Amino acid sequence: MFALKNAALMVTMTEDSDLGVAMSTNALELSGSTSEEVSLYFYDRYVGGLGFAEKIYDLIPEILTSAVKMVSGCPCEDGCP
Repeated sequence: MFALKNAALMVTMTEDSDLGVAMSTNALELSGSTSEEVSLYFYDRYVGGLGFAEKIYDLIPEILTSAVKMVSGCPCEDGCP
């Protein structure tokens, strides 16, 4: 989630205060599903929105690629602190 948020911030050229992200461990609370899905939600932190979440939706392939590069290049053996 954090790598994806950082990648989204870089791709959209926004700041941490512009964009929020939330994740459900499964989709039970949000959609009533009984599956073991994990859902990730990006949202604008401004009332009415400024279009950042919509832009992220359009650029998700680029954001995913950037996040994978960030994580795969990490030299930490047990994850970054």
